[in-house]
Amino acid sequence: MTREEILDLVSKMDNLPRLPQVAIKLMEISMDDQTSAKDIADIVMEDPAITAYLLKLINSPFYGLREKITTVSHGIALLGVDVVKNVVLSLAVLDIMKNKAANSPALRNYWEHSLYTAIAARLFAQQIGYPAPEKAFIAGLLADLGSLILWGIDPILYKKVLRKDDGGRGDRSAVEKAFYGLDHTEAGMALAQVWNLPEEYVGVISLHHNLDILADLEDETIKTLGEFVHLGSVVASIFILGEDGFKTGYLKSVASSLFSLQVKVIDALLLRSSRQLESLLVDADLGPLNKKSYFKILQDSNKKLGENNLRLTRSLMEHERMKQVREELLAMVSEDVKSPLSAIIGYSSHLLDDLPAKRSELLSQLQEIYNSGKKSLSMINEWTKLMEMEETDLQVSPIRGDMGLMLTEFLEMVAARVQKKGIKITHDFHSPMPSFPFDEYKLGHAFINLLELAMMLAGEGGEISLKSDVVTIPGESQPQTGQKRLFELCIEEHGPVSDDSKRTALRSTLKQPEKITRFSDHLNDSGVYLARSIINSHGGQVKIEWGREGNAAFIVQLPISWSSEAPANPVSAV
Repeated sequence: MTREEILDLVSKMDNLPRLPQVAIKLMEISMDDQTSAKDIADIVMEDPAITAYLLKLINSPFYGLREKITTVSHGIALLGVDVVKNVVLSLAVLDIMKNKAANSPALRNYWEHSLYTAIAARLFAQQIGYPAPEKAFIAGLLADLGSLILWGIDPILYKKVLRKDDGGRGDRSAVEKAFYGLDHTEAGMALAQVWNLPEEYVGVISLHHNLDILADLEDETIKTLGEFVHLGSVVASIFILGEDGFKTGYLKSVASSLFSLQVKVIDALLLRSSRQLESLLVDADLGPLNKKSYFKILQDSNKKLGENNLRLTRSLMEHERMKQVREELLAMVSEDVKSPLSAIIGYSSHLLDDLPAKRSELLSQLQEIYNSGKKSLSMINEWTKLMEMEETDLQVSPIRGDMGLMLTEFLEMVAARVQKKGIKITHDFHSPMPSFPFDEYKLGHAFINLLELAMMLAGEGGEISLKSDVVTIPGESQPQTGQKRLFELCIEEHGPVSDDSKRTALRSTLKQPEKITRFSDHLNDSGVYLARSIINSHGGQVKIEWGREGNAAFIVQLPISWSSEAPANPVSAV
């Protein structure tokens, strides 16, 4: 099934989750400023099951009200119209998710993850005094709803996604795009628009994985809700996948940076998340689930932290040992290799000057000794320079990746869809492909977005060519040469430019950069926005160039470091 077919399926709501009528009516009526509390109560009471859920939940410890609420009107009077409306919407979504998880046991982790995300997002909102914490709860529930859609369309294919995603440790969005042509955020956005949900939820669904993009948003509501959901998702990952020695540290660092929350507050929120999930399961008749003990999480965290510290200590000891070996090797080369080699070069040079021209055979042999000696000494000097580099000059990163392997893997993942569309993909990845520090998951997401756009433009029977190279351009990063070096990837499509109205419209949008926004009605240009944001966070840029025949080429340029000495044969400047 193609991306367009999936979006069409979502728009028609065939075999996909549907909101109960009471929730739909509440969404519609809430847009009218003249809506009264009685209007809301009348709509809620049209559904006895929702009414019972609502009263049970708002009387539970989850809300902690001192006064007993016996009617919907009473609940609205105490909690307010917006809170009750959001609780009803939450219950509707929870019911959909619960039924899906019950029918598909493999979705249990997704179900639990969504609950933890929603609860933790609400707790973060409450902690900083956000005026509408229920919005954070709903946003957390809705954030990954698109995963249910993709699962429902092709469960077998989605199991492949989960395997490639390595249990939530990879970039699921990039893998989904490779297999389906769109990811769970785009599918979720489409469903949210069909449900006529507020734009703030559409925005959170789109961007909650991307803190860098959220930080630049002018819309404070989407920005703040997205940050709550991002933190909530980390909490969910800790409880569902377990602590790896880094997650709680990341959570505390980001929460402190975003909202100035102290470590002890984060610890308390983690514990409350665990307890509130248990309360929610009981009070909303949602259980049982495989709830993990927070104290078990702490034990795992301490254990993993100890293992990481041990590995780090071993690495440092190994580093010191290798440093000593390196120094000994340098001394040996200087004393035992370079000196005799220099003597051989000098003596052969002396003989070449004094040897009579008539001894041509001997002259030729001496010339070969002299040339080989100079070449060997030059190679040893270059090697010595590398060995003597200060550690501060080396780029070391825990997320160092291999660009060639990543690009090849993505081409393998899209192979089935490419074959189905009859698209021909060729690539010319220059060897050796540079390995430089980058976030493989984020950068992979950017590349797969651009590749997907190229596939859309090429259309059935079209062609796409991928070329990579290392280029030099004028710049200030290398004062000695006045040049800087870039890794460049070109994704170029070769397809008909006027046979399809959708492709023509997309080309028109891409030719007007000011129209490329974080999310749009057609969901086509968001790939460029996300790709640009990710590439920019790596210090690079994305350009769109147009050929004479109107075909597009997406040019990605990323800076890489090189030695201070210019290469013998630099690539032509772009």
